Amino acid sequence: MINRHRRSPLWLALSGLCLLPLIGNAQESSPGGKKPRVIEEIIVSAQKRDEAVQDVPISMSVMTAEFMVEQGVTDLREALLYVPNVAVEQAGFFAAPRARGFTFNNNNKAFEPPLGLAIDGVPYTRIPYFLAATFDLKRMEVLRGPQGTTFGKNTTAGLIHILTADPSDEFTGNFSAQRGDFERERYEASFGGPLIQDIVNFRIAAFTDERDGFIENTTDDVNPKAQENFRGHDRDGYRLKLQFPDLAGADVKLTWEDVDLTDLGTGFEIIRASDEVKEYLRAYDPNTDFEKGNYTASLDEQDGRSVNIKTFNLQVNYDISEWGLVFVGGHSVLEQSLSLDTDFTPAPATLGLGGDKS
Repeated sequence: MINRHRRSPLWLALSGLCLLPLIGNAQESSPGGKKPRVIEEIIVSAQKRDEAVQDVPISMSVMTAEFMVEQGVTDLREALLYVPNVAVEQAGFFAAPRARGFTFNNNNKAFEPPLGLAIDGVPYTRIPYFLAATFDLKRMEVLRGPQGTTFGKNTTAGLIHILTADPSDEFTGNFSAQRGDFERERYEASFGGPLIQDIVNFRIAAFTDERDGFIENTTDDVNPKAQENFRGHDRDGYRLKLQFPDLAGADVKLTWEDVDLTDLGTGFEIIRASDEVKEYLRAYDPNTDFEKGNYTASLDEQDGRSVNIKTFNLQVNYDISEWGLVFVGGHSVLEQSLSLDTDFTPAPATLGLGGDKS
């Protein structure tokens, strides 16, 4: 992983004066004529073309697939823990991306977030795309600060660009498993290679990821409508990718992806109530909890979000002498349903429901 910020010309000049003698000494003192350590070149596509990260005049962080696997990253929220000044807040009905202090009201569907998201070059603006799991990736690029319209109009605060793994002309396969607290289980597998030698390559990847919530619900013991816990998730999906390396002189990639996401809600805790209110609520749940910070809630209604995303993507690369022509298109259908126990208590007061298809 690399975090890089733009520096002034003066800073670069001073750093060059300091570094040159150190590099020279390292080379002269290398025992046995061994070559000095060299930093591996990082290639990014922040400007819609592949180039070295040090040649891109943008403040950015780049995470490779190897880094994300080593750190056990499973979704965008976890990946952004390693990125300064960028985050995705996620808790059931409430979720919002944030960059350098800029965010928005996620409950108003007329608004788009100031932090853009692109997957394989195609911009996506709805919040559930920020919440879906990450699997079988090539790398992730996070660009901080205002961007141009290269990846869409809503990049006022920055851009997250996710690139999925491509097929190869050799057979490869990967499998990973994770287990943990709260009945956590996650499995991911990918396999690919030549489907027809020198004509078409394929890659298929799939995953499943489940974890119970860490906030217990006392009302579950007395009300059959109440859910058992909050702040857990249930996610699964697959991706199929085909590549035609030489189709009429062009490199063509076709991608189909189908992902389901269930988020088990916020689990708000009641931390302050008068004696009269406590007596009233305990009539519905004798174990209604009022202690702050003990990961225990008391809600009588369902709370969370369920999402299904189906996406088709097409990319065509064509080289013309020293120029490259790239065509990228995508079609995605997102369906979601949301529920929120709006009074956050075990009393049957108010329930908020939402849902849409776009």
